[in-house]
Amino acid sequence: MASPLSETMHGHVARFALVRYGLAVLCVTASVAVALWVRPFVLAAGQLSLVAIVIVGWVCGLRPALLACGLATLAFAYFFTPPLDSLAVDLAEAPRFMMFAVLGLLMATMSAARRSAEDSLRRAGEELESRVRERTADLEQSNDRLRDREAKLEQAQRIAHVGYWDRDLETDRVEWSSETYRILGLAPQARELTPATLWQLIHPEDRPSVAAAMAEVRAGGPRYEAEYRVLRPGGEVRTVHSHADMVNDGSGRRRRMFGIVHDITDRKRAEEALRESDEQWRAVFENSPVMYFMVDAKGTILSVNPIGADQLGYTIAELVGRCVLDVFYDADRAAVQQHVADCFSQLGRASSWELRKVRKDGTLILVRETARVMRRTGRDPVALIVCEDITERRRAEEALHGARAELAHVTRVTTLDQLASSIAHEVNQPLAAIVADANACLNWLAVAHPDLDQVRETLAAIVSDGHRAAEVIQRIRQLATKTEPRKGRLDINDVVRDVLLVVRSELRHHGVSLAVDLAPALPAVFGDRVQLQQVILNLVMNGIEAMTGVGDRPRQLTIRSRPAESDQVTVAVDDTGVGIDASHVDRLFNAFFTTKPSGMGMGLSISRSIIEAHGGRLWAAGNTPHGAIFHFCLPVADTTRRTDHPTNVG
Repeated sequence: MASPLSETMHGHVARFALVRYGLAVLCVTASVAVALWVRPFVLAAGQLSLVAIVIVGWVCGLRPALLACGLATLAFAYFFTPPLDSLAVDLAEAPRFMMFAVLGLLMATMSAARRSAEDSLRRAGEELESRVRERTADLEQSNDRLRDREAKLEQAQRIAHVGYWDRDLETDRVEWSSETYRILGLAPQARELTPATLWQLIHPEDRPSVAAAMAEVRAGGPRYEAEYRVLRPGGEVRTVHSHADMVNDGSGRRRRMFGIVHDITDRKRAEEALRESDEQWRAVFENSPVMYFMVDAKGTILSVNPIGADQLGYTIAELVGRCVLDVFYDADRAAVQQHVADCFSQLGRASSWELRKVRKDGTLILVRETARVMRRTGRDPVALIVCEDITERRRAEEALHGARAELAHVTRVTTLDQLASSIAHEVNQPLAAIVADANACLNWLAVAHPDLDQVRETLAAIVSDGHRAAEVIQRIRQLATKTEPRKGRLDINDVVRDVLLVVRSELRHHGVSLAVDLAPALPAVFGDRVQLQQVILNLVMNGIEAMTGVGDRPRQLTIRSRPAESDQVTVAVDDTGVGIDASHVDRLFNAFFTTKPSGMGMGLSISRSIIEAHGGRLWAAGNTPHGAIFHFCLPVADTTRRTDHPTNVG
């Protein structure tokens, strides 16, 4: 075995051919020089060249060794074979020379061959070692990947609540995964889990079905499958689903069962909750007193509850599959189509509308429908429509509106009755002036040469007084006449002035001074003139009555109008009367609440209903230092509104 030094030397020398051959020459020269030095003493010293051949063959390889062998043979023949210093060889020395030559050639070949064999062996060892290292690294990587896959499989089993088991049918030994232990409520690998142990964990009521499934497989069935409950050691009950495939050996005989155990408790609970929810929904759908319809995007009725079919006079079978438009009044069908289309364009958003439906017998009913489109997994969305028959309610509302309008009319007439003497005075004044002026004109015309300019001026006064009396009578007639309420664009200041024509004498009769502060160029409001006159008249009369007992301060009634924020107009009526008791503020606008001995308690309640029906608000507050202020605000008229739209009070 070569030393590390020789291997290193050989490694460096063998890289360059010139160096190898030069070393061969140098070694032979050195050996010949040493042999010549000792030749006078020992002629056999020439055989030292064999050592040089061995060294060259070992270090430099076969070809340099053969060169060294040739040089050494020539040197041996010249310097160490008689005759000396000549290449001629005596016949007696020929065997010795031939032996040296053969021996040198043999040693060169053997030395180089051994070196080559050792090099090959070393390279083979290094290659083997390299392959072992690579194989070891591959094995470690494979082990790492295997461990990683096992960890991922374990994690996947834990997340999915799925464990596996492997049962040897001959030995009846079973291998369980860690997750299977956890599903059964056991610590992984805490104890050996045998089929007998598992059998004790199965719910007693489910053991027959599990045994039947196992018996079917043993009898040749293709697959084992069972669903059963597990009683965990702590008392918790879990539901699992287990199934397995058969594994055959080379001869086709069944040797093993490989299967999984899936904890389906949560799924079972979700299914049960879904089933209960579905049953509750179906119970609501089928037993609700409200009509339910389910419609697709094309308007086809997919389902209807019994009350929905009964209300329209149909059976469920007669309605399902029909177009929903068939049960609507002809004039409303376009609106229905638009409403349904809007619902499907805004999924999840509820929309409501009121339209007319036609019963099977042809009668009309008014319904209020609320629809919302629902998404369905894997299927097209549908619209759920809740339908309420509001026919009777609308009739009741209309009757109530009529009653309120009648009550408002009665209240107006009652107020006018209270103003009878003042109204008579307002009418008598211009009539008396007309009579006096007419008599004066007659007297002037009776003279021979009447003053026609004076007569003309007096007749103009008569006309003016006549218009004044007619205007008062017209305002009274508006308040007293029972007409259908109609809204239009109004100047609220004109409405105030209408009322003042009627109450001017009443104000004078009670010693009340009037201050009118009406803002110029107010925007128009949209309302019914008579109803708004009634509100202002009621507030003015309340203010007059509130100051009846006041004697220690002036009786002052002020009416103001102002523009307000949010496109509104505000009117305020304030007095210097007794004010509002704090305990009465919350009940002030309640029906039949009054602080007057002879009052009905309907004036303010009706006034608030009128203002709210106009989209406004009526409220009261204390006046400083005495009295009360009643405010109401109305929205500014929309220029796009029609002026002939009827509106009921209430």
